[in-house]
Amino acid sequence: MSDAPKNLEIDSELHMRLSMIADQHGKTADELVSEILSEHADTLESDNIERSQLEHRWQNYLDTGETIPAERIQDKLRDYAAEAARRTES
Repeated sequence: MSDAPKNLEIDSELHMRLSMIADQHGKTADELVSEILSEHADTLESDNIERSQLEHRWQNYLDTGETIPAERIQDKLRDYAAEAARRTES
């Protein structure tokens, strides 16, 4: 972990909640907060990537007018369902 400053201002009620949760999970409040912030940052980064991909696809549609036929999507969904069924049988 880096030597970045670790000052974070939170109200006393939230601090108490975080401390209780951390105790229940055998962690310090600092460890819990670091884990929560890291997971949330991962989620936000993933959301940004997905948003960028969706904007690219939308722009491609606007530029070309090309769409995916419904039958192709249905076939793909059937393939996913069949794969999921095979996994649950194993």
